[in-house]
Amino acid sequence: MNFLCSIGTFRNISDDAALNSDIQNRLDEVTLEMSTMRLEEKQKYSVAVITRTKSREFLLKRVAEKLLAQSFRDFVWVVVNDGGSEQDVDAVVDFYRSRRMPAIVLHNGISVGMEAAANLGIQASHSKYILIHDDDDTLEREFLEKTTQFLESTEARSVTVNITEIHETVTNKSTNISWVRPWDTGMPSLARMVCINRFVPISFLYERTLHDEVGYYDESLKVCGDWEFYLRLLRISDIEKIPEYLANYHIRDSSDDEFAINSVKKEFDHQRHDMLVRNRLLRAELSDGKASIASLVTVGAQLWDAERKLWGIEQKGREAFELKDRILGRLRKNWFLKRVFR
Repeated sequence: MNFLCSIGTFRNISDDAALNSDIQNRLDEVTLEMSTMRLEEKQKYSVAVITRTKSREFLLKRVAEKLLAQSFRDFVWVVVNDGGSEQDVDAVVDFYRSRRMPAIVLHNGISVGMEAAANLGIQASHSKYILIHDDDDTLEREFLEKTTQFLESTEARSVTVNITEIHETVTNKSTNISWVRPWDTGMPSLARMVCINRFVPISFLYERTLHDEVGYYDESLKVCGDWEFYLRLLRISDIEKIPEYLANYHIRDSSDDEFAINSVKKEFDHQRHDMLVRNRLLRAELSDGKASIASLVTVGAQLWDAERKLWGIEQKGREAFELKDRILGRLRKNWFLKRVFR
């Protein structure tokens, strides 16, 4: 992207008869670079699907297969290889390019982190909408079709959907589903989002222009960057909802591959960065003599603690009823007890 800025500079002085040969040679090099750019890097698509990845090619292939099956095809797949093998990632992407899926690849020599990788992918692409699609999640076939149609037909600037939570294990780079549950994320109001992040990036499509107004993902955050971005977004715009299960959030309950572990499984990181986001908001607004969103975030943390405790009590009650039903079921089948209580 830097050379695009350089082109503008060279063009401004290209009419100068005294243009020196060194600059002219550099201009020739840049022109050559532009001529060899892939069509995907020049063209504007409806959606840029940004995938951050590192050393998980077997999951990257699963992402690509689901994208290839999308009923809506006006998208470009932007793969940000954040410190993994260039050769392995290129092999996956080139294979799906050969199957007519537009793709851009960025390689980071060393890992820059989730949020910085997302920002690089966004800035390297041209589109009306953006989807942050992590390399371990998947989409249902109509996700892009239904979300883009919704945004095109309403005044909404962003939309989320319900999620299917898929728990799986990884053995020898093969995934096996353990169990599945539907996740109705509810309405993503500001009042609910200050408690805790209510949805994950795979379920969220939004206008690129929102970044012009609220900024990009916060690169200082190791995790929780999506939630912090949503809080900024909700200051200026609503997040709408399609109540259909169109996105799949995959969680590895166990894995023999350290790179296949979810960031969500690293609970301490999430707790720490949740604290950092809340403290930063509170300090900033207290120093300005106001405590609007910061107050909400503070109260939200307390409400979430209470909600978790209530959920735990509810789970214990449900487990007790299930245990009662199992015991009664076994008792009913016991021949001796049937005769005793006849």
